[in-house]
Amino acid sequence: MVPRQHDWQVGDLLQPAALRGGKPAIREIEMPAGNRQELIEFAAADELLPGAYDFIVRPLHYGEESNDHAYLLRTDVIGSRRITGVVIRENFWKAKPVLGGCVNKVPLSGRSVAGAPYFQYSDTFEVGENVYAALDPGIVDPGNLGKMCALYVIPSKDEAGWNADNSLNHLAELGGNSAVVKLKVQSGCVNANKVLVWPSAMTEGEYDIVADFGNNASDAASFVPDNQYNTPLDVIDGYFVPAFVWSRTREHSKTS
Repeated sequence: MVPRQHDWQVGDLLQPAALRGGKPAIREIEMPAGNRQELIEFAAADELLPGAYDFIVRPLHYGEESNDHAYLLRTDVIGSRRITGVVIRENFWKAKPVLGGCVNKVPLSGRSVAGAPYFQYSDTFEVGENVYAALDPGIVDPGNLGKMCALYVIPSKDEAGWNADNSLNHLAELGGNSAVVKLKVQSGCVNANKVLVWPSAMTEGEYDIVADFGNNASDAASFVPDNQYNTPLDVIDGYFVPAFVWSRTREHSKTS
């Protein structure tokens, strides 16, 4: 198992990923005779660290060692070229800013990317740039999957502001609450859950994005937003710090 690379070429350096404890993620197995599939356990669940990986399979013959060659060979089999072989994510509850608490905060704002990984999270944009929002199915509450939500872009508020008023007022220049973008959170890929929430914005400032799950419906026809940020059901990018900033120059960005 090696860290994900988008365009493998013969001769590329193979640097095995590390398992928890520091051991290299390498397994040697002996395949039984005959043309049949073989199911193996590569590593226990708690041995795999969060990250994106590819599987490289190298046929070996008697007397050869798996580390004889540190580079990709023509005879190597790549488990996946165009898509990531496997993604290991942090446990949802462990990754929450408030463990077991009420602030369901995840990154939402970013830029659309044409190819893999399809979305780049960012918290700073230039005036006139498009801002997208995306709900990564791997980091939202599993209960949000398959449910409808409405995405509000609002001026940023801190914890005290939210405690005083949890109402959601989508920016007037985006059409107000009647014009919020709605989507059903899909499992699988973040690409299915990215939408344009503010095209060519020209107003500088600090903003939050809230995914309002309203009446918690799965059907688009019966979904009704409640125009409020309610915990722990709704998702927010903000609360502790602004979700994103519009400025004349780009200074920093979230990890994609």
